[in-house]
Amino acid sequence: MRTAEEIMSAAKPMIDRLSDGLKVVGSGNTAGLVGMIAAINTVQADHVHTVLLLKPTAIIFAIGILLFAGSYLFLMYSYIYLETYLALLHPNVEPLPEEQIRLVRAEPPKLASVSYMHWSLILGLGSTFAFFLGFVVAFVGLVRY
Repeated sequence: MRTAEEIMSAAKPMIDRLSDGLKVVGSGNTAGLVGMIAAINTVQADHVHTVLLLKPTAIIFAIGILLFAGSYLFLMYSYIYLETYLALLHPNVEPLPEEQIRLVRAEPPKLASVSYMHWSLILGLGSTFAFFLGFVVAFVGLVRY
C-alpha cells in the first residue's frame, strides 16, 4: 500500500494544473463578459443585429463564470476530502491498531474526493465550452458589425 506522502505527491500536481487551467478559463470568461458589456454600451443603436448578438454572448460568458466558480469550489472540496482521506488512512498517532477498521473509516472521504473531482471536471469543461461558444458568437457579431 502506498504511503500518504506518495498519494499526496501524485495528486498535488494534477490538482495544481487543474486549478491553473480553471483560473485561465475563469479569466477568459470574465474578460469576455467585460468586453461584451463595453461593446453593448459602445455599439450604435442603428446596428440592432449586433446588439442582439452581444446580449446573449454576455449571458453565455456569465454562465461560464458561474460554471468556473462551481468547478473551482468542487476542486477545493475534493482537495479537502483528499487530505481527510489521507489523515484517516495514515494518522500520526495510531489509535486503531487494526488496519481494516482504518480503511473502512477512510472510504467515505475517498469517495467524496473522487465525486467532487468528477463534478469539478464536468463544470470546468462546461465553462470552457461556454467560453468558446461566447467567443464564436462575439466573433460573428464583430464580423456583422
